[in-house]
Amino acid sequence: MDIIKSFTPEKQGYVPEIILVSPTEIGEDIKKSPFYGAFYENAIEHSREFPDCYRKVANEKGCVFFNAAEYLSPSPIDSLHFSPEGHKTLAEELFRVKENIEKNTDSDSATEEDGNVVVPLEIIIDAIESVNDEWNQYLDIENMEVVMLPEYPFAGEYDEDEKELAEQIEEEWNIRFYGLPSKYDVHEYSIMERFIWSLPEGNIQDRLESAIRGRGAFRRFKDNLIRMGIEQQWYDYQGQAYRKFAIEWCDDHGFKYVEKKRN
Repeated sequence: MDIIKSFTPEKQGYVPEIILVSPTEIGEDIKKSPFYGAFYENAIEHSREFPDCYRKVANEKGCVFFNAAEYLSPSPIDSLHFSPEGHKTLAEELFRVKENIEKNTDSDSATEEDGNVVVPLEIIIDAIESVNDEWNQYLDIENMEVVMLPEYPFAGEYDEDEKELAEQIEEEWNIRFYGLPSKYDVHEYSIMERFIWSLPEGNIQDRLESAIRGRGAFRRFKDNLIRMGIEQQWYDYQGQAYRKFAIEWCDDHGFKYVEKKRN
């Protein structure tokens, strides 16, 4: 990365965006693979640390981080390489990231020359992560920030600031202010189910499927993740689900997006 950044300005006249790709985890059945001899005993466990390590380097070097493990798993044939479908998925997702970088590289404000609103994706992701029953969230595209109003105002009425904001939102609804997803839109339980279905068939999948049935599902799910040592795997999957949801929200409203807030 340092070589690319120091070499390209002189040769190409610009510094390209670099996408740092964190590889997938090594499959659980690697011991049955012909490639097993190339790996040490804790290789599977250590491969689960790739995303955190790569993300840290990407942040330090100012690169775009991409976690391949959130989109695909190694082929069951050798627990290491990708299937043809996996290669296709990886290519499609990386192309989407590349396309978005190209669309937004020259955008220096919330609105491009063609009039399209450009939203930092992390603003929407942060809002999705913080959804709850007590607050309604709205994106203010003029200031490119999230504003909130209580679902249940104190004593049944907004205070003066909240009332002023509520009036602004009503007057400029879907012009300046746009409603952000609620917890019912995000549906965390469905994300848990999809995560479980993405796991290899076997004991871990069965235990988690059992854990999310009935009251207390979220607590039991988290407890089991910790006991099984796959808590980070869940957070990575959840984070990617939030990211996809945020992208869909931008697409639904006709907004372009960039990965990070501009300085």
